[in-house]
Amino acid sequence: MVKINVKGPVISNDYAWLYKWLEMDCCCPKDIETALEEAAGDDVCIEINSPGGLCASAFEIYTALKQYQGKVTANVIVACSAATVIACGADETYASGASIFMIHNSQSQAAGDYRDLQMGADALKEINESLINVYEKKTGLSREEIQDLMDNDTYMSPAKAIEKGFINGLMPGMDTKDGKEGTAINAVASVVAGMFNSFAYAVPEDKAALLKRVIMDGMGQQDTGNNAAGAGQVPAAVENKEGENKMTLEEAIAKNPELKEELGSLLKEAEAKGVTGERNRLKELDAISASVAQEALNNAKYGEKPLDAKEFAYQAMLDDKIKMSAYMPDAVSDAEEAGVNNVGILPEGGEVSNEADELAAYANKRKEV
Repeated sequence: MVKINVKGPVISNDYAWLYKWLEMDCCCPKDIETALEEAAGDDVCIEINSPGGLCASAFEIYTALKQYQGKVTANVIVACSAATVIACGADETYASGASIFMIHNSQSQAAGDYRDLQMGADALKEINESLINVYEKKTGLSREEIQDLMDNDTYMSPAKAIEKGFINGLMPGMDTKDGKEGTAINAVASVVAGMFNSFAYAVPEDKAALLKRVIMDGMGQQDTGNNAAGAGQVPAAVENKEGENKMTLEEAIAKNPELKEELGSLLKEAEAKGVTGERNRLKELDAISASVAQEALNNAKYGEKPLDAKEFAYQAMLDDKIKMSAYMPDAVSDAEEAGVNNVGILPEGGEVSNEADELAAYANKRKEV
């Protein structure tokens, strides 16, 4: 029997190189498809220890398993979120006595007006229908019951997963003396509670670009933007700073051993800074919200071109200047139409107002209205 590992997040083919180079576990469709081709119809065993990830990749792997000519068995240690789709692609699925199986609704992010948000919600519902198709075929449960399990982010011990039909039974040798599976599941659940089905579970392009620059710097090559080492490729060889010799990634690591650790910490640091920075940006914008229109504030927060507080304050100042520049000619025109300039001289003893003062007073009165 051929063993195929499904370890780490389920990601797209384009980013698998980055995880592998950093020696981080991952699973992508191309790796599973290659392993199935090499198995050439022999029985295979999929060993799953994954928090989930990209629905699109999980669907592709599920389809490949269903189309495979040989028998497919899955042994589950941890299968959460999108990884459960892969588990359900096997002909038979077994669980370790210390395992967890978790399903929930697909999740994503959306920004824009009410139509964009509604379209995002509608898309997630349709993705849920595909997930339910997979679970219904595996378990025989009703679509309503499956949807209820997904709505409640359901974590299942081996016993519950077997009861619901997601798991066929325990792996050989996993029965305990009292006939019950291990119950120390809460610790596992707390670790994987933040994992989700998503169409965006991968290293974002901006982080990939940053990592690329670090890689290129470590190899002694300036990134000109035209190098073939894009988001889905590893640079095979580049010239060093002196332009004399070629250096592969492996050679770069050997020459700069701190590079790999630097890249690993960069991923965590970039994510932490991104969360903190975004929280501070929104907080600073809220601090000046009293003096600006709500629509403008929302655009600064969530629009196509998000602004920080300084940029937004400057933009608001420019907008006010433009509005005032447009307002004064209109005020002068209105004053002329109202006959302000034709008012006669006051009787002797009366106060004579300066025309500029009268115009300013009139303009301010109109502005208050």
